[in-house]
Amino acid sequence: MPNFPIDPHGSSAVEARSSLSISHLIQTLQHYRYVIGLAMAGVAVGCAILAIAVYLLAPFQRVTSQPFRLEFKGATVGEYPNGVKFSAAEIASTSSRSTTSAAPS
Repeated sequence: MPNFPIDPHGSSAVEARSSLSISHLIQTLQHYRYVIGLAMAGVAVGCAILAIAVYLLAPFQRVTSQPFRLEFKGATVGEYPNGVKFSAAEIASTSSRSTTSAAPS
């Protein structure tokens, strides 16, 4: 049982004053409903602007396809002209593409 102070008019009056009134809470929210709505709309607009900025400023990657043909002796059997074996995966690997597409300095 809660320990309420002694009230000469009866303990029920003290209990009613110390408890949270739902009607008071609802009235307060109704008074501030436009401010609350405006704040929520501002947060929504801010989130939308942030999401659009992240989307537009995010890095992107373009995937292209460039067909090529090897025209040296031994290419059909997977050999360089000096006789060293190779595979198509070596030619299309990321390390060989980055060195061939790098801008000259």
